[in-house]
Amino acid sequence: MIKCADVSNGMRPRDSNERWVSRIVSEFHRQGDLEAERGYKVSPGMGRNEAVPGGQLFFFNFFCRDLYRMLTQLVPETQKLYDECFLTNYERWEKMNLIEKESAEKIQRQVRAKSGQAEGPT
Repeated sequence: MIKCADVSNGMRPRDSNERWVSRIVSEFHRQGDLEAERGYKVSPGMGRNEAVPGGQLFFFNFFCRDLYRMLTQLVPETQKLYDECFLTNYERWEKMNLIEKESAEKIQRQVRAKSGQAEGPT
């Protein structure tokens, strides 16, 4: 139960989830900046160039999903939170991740077209 509280952000309503993600990402970026300033390799997820939606999906998939599912079995009253908050947040981050990937692919195609490169991977 304590671990569920520790990683509860995914089970929060959208507005609260977004506020907490913004705070966490700011903290991660500060850590990444300090690591870079000190000459260390920036830890995964701490770089300013890393996609937030992808990071959230990683967090949800590897830390939250199974834990929350177990919680709903132990405390059935939490099923509504899982359905209404976690799944909704997950789907939103998934859509945002897809949009970012499609956008990056479009930019890559435009760059290749301008440089005269053929379509597709090299």
